[in-house]
Amino acid sequence: MSDWTRALLASTFVVLVGLGMLPVSAAAQDAAAQDSTLTGAVTGVVVETGNGAPLPGANVKIEGTTRGTSTDLNGRYRLDGLTPGSYAIVFSFVGFQQKTVTGVEVRAGEAAQLNVTLREEAAELKEVVVEAKAARDSEAGLLKEREAAPVVSNAISADLMSKAGVSSAADAMKKVTGASVVEGKYVFIRGLGDRYTTTQLNGVPMPTASPDRDAVQFDLFSANLLDNIVTKKTFTPDLPGNFAGGLINVNTESYPTDLTFKISSSTSIGTQTHFTNDFLSAPGGQWDFLAIGDGTRALPGPVQPLSPATYPEDIRRQVRNQFQNNEGTSDLGPLLNEVSRSFNDNMAPVQRRAPVNQSYSLSIGNEINSTGNPLGFLVNLNYKYDSSYFEGFQGRYRGPRGDGSDSLGTELLVDQSKGTTTAKLGGLLSLNYRLAQNHELGATAMYTRHGESTAETRFGQWPEQFGSDPTVHFQDRNLYYTRRELYSTQLRGRHLFSGLGGTEIEWTTAYSNTRQDEPDNRLFGNLVRETVRDGAVVDTSYVVDLTGFPPPTRFYTDLGENSYSGKLDVSIPFRGRQSEIKVGGSYQTDHRDFRERRFEFEPPSNPAYNGSPGEYFSDANMGIVDTTVIAEGTPFEKTVPEFGNTVKEVTELKDAYQGDRNIAAAYAMMDLSVTDRLRVVGGARLERTDIQISTLGSDQTEEVVDTSRTAASIKKTDLLPSVNVVYELGDGMNLRLAGTRTLARPTFRELAPYGRTENVLGELVRGNTNLERTLITNLDLRWEWFPAPRELMAVSVFGKDFQGAIEEVLFPSTNGVQTWGNADARVYGAEFEFQAGLGRIADPLRHFTLSTNLSLVHSSAEEPEVNFSERSGGQQDTTDQATRPMEGQSPYTFNLDLSYENPNTGTTAGLYFNTFGERLTALGVFSVPDTYEQPFHQLDFTFSQRFREHWTFDFAVENILGDTAREVLPYRGSAFVYQRTPRERSISIGLSYEL
Repeated sequence: MSDWTRALLASTFVVLVGLGMLPVSAAAQDAAAQDSTLTGAVTGVVVETGNGAPLPGANVKIEGTTRGTSTDLNGRYRLDGLTPGSYAIVFSFVGFQQKTVTGVEVRAGEAAQLNVTLREEAAELKEVVVEAKAARDSEAGLLKEREAAPVVSNAISADLMSKAGVSSAADAMKKVTGASVVEGKYVFIRGLGDRYTTTQLNGVPMPTASPDRDAVQFDLFSANLLDNIVTKKTFTPDLPGNFAGGLINVNTESYPTDLTFKISSSTSIGTQTHFTNDFLSAPGGQWDFLAIGDGTRALPGPVQPLSPATYPEDIRRQVRNQFQNNEGTSDLGPLLNEVSRSFNDNMAPVQRRAPVNQSYSLSIGNEINSTGNPLGFLVNLNYKYDSSYFEGFQGRYRGPRGDGSDSLGTELLVDQSKGTTTAKLGGLLSLNYRLAQNHELGATAMYTRHGESTAETRFGQWPEQFGSDPTVHFQDRNLYYTRRELYSTQLRGRHLFSGLGGTEIEWTTAYSNTRQDEPDNRLFGNLVRETVRDGAVVDTSYVVDLTGFPPPTRFYTDLGENSYSGKLDVSIPFRGRQSEIKVGGSYQTDHRDFRERRFEFEPPSNPAYNGSPGEYFSDANMGIVDTTVIAEGTPFEKTVPEFGNTVKEVTELKDAYQGDRNIAAAYAMMDLSVTDRLRVVGGARLERTDIQISTLGSDQTEEVVDTSRTAASIKKTDLLPSVNVVYELGDGMNLRLAGTRTLARPTFRELAPYGRTENVLGELVRGNTNLERTLITNLDLRWEWFPAPRELMAVSVFGKDFQGAIEEVLFPSTNGVQTWGNADARVYGAEFEFQAGLGRIADPLRHFTLSTNLSLVHSSAEEPEVNFSERSGGQQDTTDQATRPMEGQSPYTFNLDLSYENPNTGTTAGLYFNTFGERLTALGVFSVPDTYEQPFHQLDFTFSQRFREHWTFDFAVENILGDTAREVLPYRGSAFVYQRTPRERSISIGLSYEL
């Protein structure tokens, strides 16, 4: 099936579903209001003036009539069936000043938006009458929430995501102050590594589908699924205590109060990927474009029933011994032959044209009110299929050469080519049901599935192993396939008890299942020797049986993780509604199972390889390829097999592990309005951590996890105090001060003794069973001013002290060994934010908005004593100190956005610039320098035009500057390139239809 055929099938499916939903949409719209063409509605939200909190149970009435309604738990209301015309609407709530809004225009078939704030009642105040105004948009609403929040926070709305042309939550996070995105999916806040970032989905902790880190992969979330993303940078006791950089709450779309229907499609091209026949691809299955396996990469049938216990690595030796010891025809011989030939011969990438980049999205939502209790729903489906390609460079280095020069010893210098194809599909179902005026239930189910196929080749010199002979080259090929799944369900409730002084109870239960499979990942390396005469290559020979690096290898990994969580929050207001006491608790339990099976190809005594992987691994060269008669004509005559390439399993028992993590917490806090201007939020959270890592038992008769063989264990109880002070300096201007204690926990992978090499020349990554959790003390001070809707100025300073920060460490060896260790560290910095409309300068600029933010951070971490001793022994630069930057910490991050929005013409456009400072990515030990990722500058442009009322055309250009990503090892004024990855420019166009 061709790529174009797959694209056509996918687009046809989305269009047919969309067209099929249109009659349903129309029917739903008719059922919602039979006389919708004759009447209109008024809808909106009622909140407190002081803190922006919703007012549940507020009365909303049309002046001069008995017709009215009341707000729900979120402060929302709706008045239906209104004859077109102008109305005055009265808003009231016990203890608050009544407000009447006049001039509310109602049109047939439309719902007028009217959001209202009510101020607490004072003796001298009377009813306020105001003229109706246009409702604030979602971005302005988020700034209002941020102004009223008890913590230092940032947010990005679906509105801004749409304007910026982002396609995933990972792209959206690049717009957040102090945030940077690593590897296209992991988020760093304030320059701190992803381990110091906690991610929630609608307020519930989210597990990860990554086997190597405990960080959520933000590229899993399509921007079409999201309502907003809120980043909290200071801690309050009602939040999980395991963060230092920030807590990111990804909020999915909530149900609408009116019928919504949207279908969209887009396509894009990349300057390095498309319109070339050199794109590297891994042979795969026919359903890869849907991230569905068809068995192509499955473990071969003859191997599936075997385990490391029944198929030991010395099976080939046993076969030979049985023949040589006159034991007759061995039953292991046919088994070895069958197993060796059961693997396909696809061990190298193929070149072809890259598939077409494409994405589709469909969403529909409404509120049904047939029983008197409204039920809101939202359904979203999305699909994306894209590819990327680059040609870069990799280098590996040892410590100084020891000859007094200013250069490092060279291990490896290779050119790299890499092609990646990704299929992403997902869906969201959100329901919300009002049981009664003050009682609501909600449910959310989300599913995402990614399939990523990668093909990679490298070619160059390996001086460490083969010297600097220019006629000797190392060549390797790596094929990977990764399938990630995330399934999450949530059930939540909110209950307001007016008879108990306005006590509110919120509860949530959630279940999540994540899975990552890597079926049939393949590694194959060989040596290329060229014979040169008179400056021309006259002959080429190949060597596959090399000492010092892995033989051809195939491995299969399977990771599954289940997470159950629940939380209960009880809020008791007092002093009117100015203050509240909040208590609650939470419990989360995670269980991970990880399995890997690894197979190596053992070559014959004199392997013959002519440069063709397909021929070398064909059936003619696999298993038993011939027989030999020995002692012919004697009583000892027998026939013994001759072996070609044979497969042996090298799986180790420690390559499978089980992880269990249980986190129990209880908290108490008070949100106290000391005066009209001073607000103090304080309390403490008690968290109990229990983490266990177990490996396969030593009994090789069974492949089961023996929980008595505990490889790592952490059991700690921590008290986490928190104080946040907010002082209102003036209208829309706050001063915030926070002092908190939080923590960070090692991940399952970092604790497990499991070791793995990603590719032929990659480092061995192995966990450290002695890691400890990190305790962090945080201080924050922020001044912020919200002069007008959608406008902001803020300055923040902060400091953090880490006891036992967890960082990556790289040990020198043949290919290097990466692990993790604890080290004390300190971080302090400042953040600056500005957002304003340029209409303040001149009226012709009223449609332009300028936004910028800058984060400046300094960090220092203690050098391990053995490391510093070795570095200062003359092999390293003598200017090295016993401290160095914290791993993953950027000294600065910067964003600059200039956007244009004209609601009269339906035109939006924007320029978005993002960069970050040099950051430490791997800590070198002994005489190996540290590795630093260099600044990357990205400039994007987006344009959107609405036409014919319901249609929108989108155009975007990403990475206009065409910058190159680099990692280097700085040494004595030189930068030795560890990795160089050119990033391509891409151009996309899209079309959407929205009711």
